[in-house]
Amino acid sequence: MATALVGIATVTIMGLIALSANRRFADLAEVPLHFDVNGSPSRNTPRHIALGFMPALAILVFVPFALFAPNLLGALFASGSLIGAQLLYHWLIGRSQ
Repeated sequence: MATALVGIATVTIMGLIALSANRRFADLAEVPLHFDVNGSPSRNTPRHIALGFMPALAILVFVPFALFAPNLLGALFASGSLIGAQLLYHWLIGRSQ
């Protein structure tokens, strides 16, 4: 039960972060999806797909995690990693502008 609650909270937070980024980058039809090792963007995709990818990934991580391997510590680690990766990705998008 705790793993599911962490998953729901994570997806909710990530959705709110994605909505905020969507408003922030509203003037861009496409945003970088992939970055080279030196940080330069190498592939663009429509904004709504790129910004929705991380929340969708969180759903794909937490549904089986909560159903088949519930573990609070693992859920907290996964949550922090996913949110941190999303924030890093949005920072990279902003830096590439």
